Amino acid sequence: MASEDEVVAVIPPPYRIVIASSREPVGASGLPEGMVVAVELGAGRLASSTQAWETLMELAEDETVRAFVVSNAPQGTAALFTALKERRPDLLRVALVPQEDPLVIQAAADAVLDFDQVTRAYTAALMAARLGRSQIVALSMPGSSEDWRQTTRLAVLREASSEMGMTFRTLAVALDGLEKALSGFGTEAGAGLAVVVNDGHLAPEALRIANASGALYIELERPENGYPASDDDTEPSSGETPVPNGVDPVRAMIDAARNVPGRPGLTLVWPGELVAILELGALAFTRSILDGTTASEGNLAAAMNGVWPTGQWHASHFVDPQSGVRARNHLVAGSDPYLSG
Repeated sequence: MASEDEVVAVIPPPYRIVIASSREPVGASGLPEGMVVAVELGAGRLASSTQAWETLMELAEDETVRAFVVSNAPQGTAALFTALKERRPDLLRVALVPQEDPLVIQAAADAVLDFDQVTRAYTAALMAARLGRSQIVALSMPGSSEDWRQTTRLAVLREASSEMGMTFRTLAVALDGLEKALSGFGTEAGAGLAVVVNDGHLAPEALRIANASGALYIELERPENGYPASDDDTEPSSGETPVPNGVDPVRAMIDAARNVPGRPGLTLVWPGELVAILELGALAFTRSILDGTTASEGNLAAAMNGVWPTGQWHASHFVDPQSGVRARNHLVAGSDPYLSG
């Protein structure tokens, strides 16, 4: 142990990884101090005229920087990656949960990481069937532009519901009309209904309605700002695995489900499938590649299990829902769901 008069040498990391996000990125848990450089992108499209673009291009001039990870990769990320490749062909470029078309970002990135939408939707239908539900209602906002994730989930839900003998319906409704609209599907009876949220804007209110009636609530898309916590208890209770610091606490969702009037229903969520957790896993995944490990399904699963072992993560290659083509550099990760109630 060094005395107060001794100088402790700080060994710099062998390389650095840049992580850029539209919000403040999570910390670099498990990585050496100084290895991760965080850049905040700001909202909107990533364009060459923005300060964030200039900052990232400047960082590319630093030979100690070996990889760029863009989280919640906005429109413009593919163009950024193309520019980075022209300037530094040796840079590793990783996109997380991209907003651009899969084929566009796959062509520009070395690796694309996302959540497994197909398995999540199929598991939702399977759990609804096993819990004795006879009908599934998938909720979305009217006029909302469905991205490929929402479209994929709906297609899987529709096919799986048919295979399992359940009625499947979609409902586009504004937030203020949600309770009235759901009552037409039998929320007063509750027990035979599964309410599936395919648009996070509706999630908190749908959770309240479903649990008050005894319906099964299934979260396929989390609300951007999480669920409102209860007034009396927002801390994780003993025996629960806490979510890493800085991540939307699942406890708030569970409290919201338990503190509603009437007969509580069941809630099915994927607590580990948050962008903040994927960021941590992606950093470990990227580091392993830079250290010589081949980018693979097993490598990503191991990285995610290292960050959130409760989830029992699996990984696979992304398959285009239109063409059925398996993407070489696009991996999706999924985890076990959590059933509350």
